[in-house]
Amino acid sequence: MRTASHQQHTEAETSTFMGDLLGGRLGVDACTRCTEQLWFVYRALEDGAELLRNDPGAFKRGHRGLLDAVNADDLEKQRIIDECRRAFALNTAVFRELGEASPLSA
Repeated sequence: MRTASHQQHTEAETSTFMGDLLGGRLGVDACTRCTEQLWFVYRALEDGAELLRNDPGAFKRGHRGLLDAVNADDLEKQRIIDECRRAFALNTAVFRELGEASPLSA
C-alpha cells in the first residue's frame, strides 16, 4: 500500500506538523492539543456517519447550514473548497489502496 500511495505518504511525512514533531519543535502541550482535536474530528465523523445512516436529509441540511455560516469572503471560501477537495482526493486514494491491499472476499 505504501508504494501505491507514495505521493500521499510523502506529502504527509513532509508536512510542517511532522517536521516539527520529528524535529523536537513540537512540545507536549501542542501534541496534546493535536490529539484532542483529532479526537473531536473522530467523534464528529462518527456522529455524522450515524446521522447519515439514520437520516441522510438531516445530515445534508446540517452540513449545508454549517457551510453557509462560514464567515469568509469569496476568495477564502474558494480556498476552503479547494482544500476540502484535495483532502477528499487524498482520503479517497488511501481508501482505494486499503481496498486493493485487503479486498473483501465474496
